[in-house]
Amino acid sequence: MSINFSNKRPIVFVANSSWYLMHYRNGLIKECSKRNKVITISPIDQSTEYLSSISLHLSWRMQRKKDQDIFELFLSTLRMFFLLKAIKPKLVHSHTLKANLVVSICCCLLGIPCMLSFSGLGKLSHGKRSYVLFFILKFIYFTGNINRIGLLSFKANLKRTKFIFQNPKDKRIFEEINKPLRNQISLIYGSGVPDKFIRLGEEIKNNNQKNKNSNIEGCIYCGRLLKSKGIEIFIKLAELNPSRKYLVFGGIDLSASDSLTEDDIEKYSHIKNLYFKGFNQNPLVKFFKKPYILIVPSVYGEGMPRAIAEALLLEIPVISSIEALSEIFTNRMVKIAKKREPNAYLNCIDSIEKELRSNSNNDRKKNGKKFVLNNLTESKVIDKKLNLYKKIEKYDQEIYLNRHYYTKSKFWLSN
Repeated sequence: MSINFSNKRPIVFVANSSWYLMHYRNGLIKECSKRNKVITISPIDQSTEYLSSISLHLSWRMQRKKDQDIFELFLSTLRMFFLLKAIKPKLVHSHTLKANLVVSICCCLLGIPCMLSFSGLGKLSHGKRSYVLFFILKFIYFTGNINRIGLLSFKANLKRTKFIFQNPKDKRIFEEINKPLRNQISLIYGSGVPDKFIRLGEEIKNNNQKNKNSNIEGCIYCGRLLKSKGIEIFIKLAELNPSRKYLVFGGIDLSASDSLTEDDIEKYSHIKNLYFKGFNQNPLVKFFKKPYILIVPSVYGEGMPRAIAEALLLEIPVISSIEALSEIFTNRMVKIAKKREPNAYLNCIDSIEKELRSNSNNDRKKNGKKFVLNNLTESKVIDKKLNLYKKIEKYDQEIYLNRHYYTKSKFWLSN
């Protein structure tokens, strides 16, 4: 009687929203689906339907609004535990801090290999609540290094979990807190820029179609409408600079305490050059031939701001806060607003306009585009993650949950 080994088991992707998996893991999920069964687990939102079309999607009842509620965290963990116990995957790839905490606990108890991707440590990485982050990262690392080997038996295992960070700063914070082994931790820049942007970048190069107009027509904001992501600064810029259009691409996030609301948006209706466009898939694609600037005034604690990479590839000028650079981008690629004030951004806009008139911004365009093509394409990012999957798959014969399952399956009538 033959028994299928665990390499036939599915790979599970987990995040705190379906939108995240659709927007940032679309290419990776599709690539994995070519050779593996893929299951996605996330709360239901507007992106769930699409996610169900490229994977088997299971709903995870968790509330992002109640991140600090210990009882809600316990319930979320319990639900995830029973989902993973039923699925018996060969690997779980989790994303975002709360999901990583929950998955690290469940995979420790079930003995399942996992990859924990930290998509930016967010607002916890600075300020008064940094001690909370210290405890969470300590606990995640501890549970990631414990492996279940029997009903009530556990032992240390430094190979079961891989920790992935999107920028050097977050990786350094984790290393300072936990002192992980070098082969436990990886730096992979986000999700990568989709091929669509690479093709458009080539079109600019080959056909020289970039608009030569030196007058900046408007500015773009891409992201959730959070105060920590700088939406209020962007709105103030529109108010102070009525001669240009200010376009906002992004949605309200009611699970975030600092999100704008519908009432807030209504209050800004008097600013005639400010346009709230809502969520759009790849909005920058429409502006690669137009004289617009991407503004990124965030202090949120980004992982790898993909909008910056997309803009650089499309040769759209970028003005960023120091925090949003995430120690990935430099002043050789983007213009940096050194103060968190509207006037600092207005000065940068005027400076870029002068550079366009004198044609002196070519070095910055070339540096940014070259860096993205060499490091931030989706294909390169996916290849790095698939290589990590292969390393973890060598461990799959030791999974306690699957060994227990295979032993019992010998007695199934279907065999």
